Amino acid sequence: MTIKRNSITICPMLSTLKNWFKNRSVILFLLLFLLCSLSFGLGYLLAQEGDRAPIIIETNP
Repeated sequence: MTIKRNSITICPMLSTLKNWFKNRSVILFLLLFLLCSLSFGLGYLLAQEGDRAPIIIETNP
């Protein structure tokens, strides 16, 4: 256990992560990456489950 001034840090890695996430551009990049990944995944799953209707070509008599 690491003891800091006026606070106790249970895990030193947690404080390292807090310092790393202080940069807002990193947070913005991670959120954007997660959003894009989720939208791609949901689109892929819904496209597989979608009803595939046959293409009907109408001809004029």
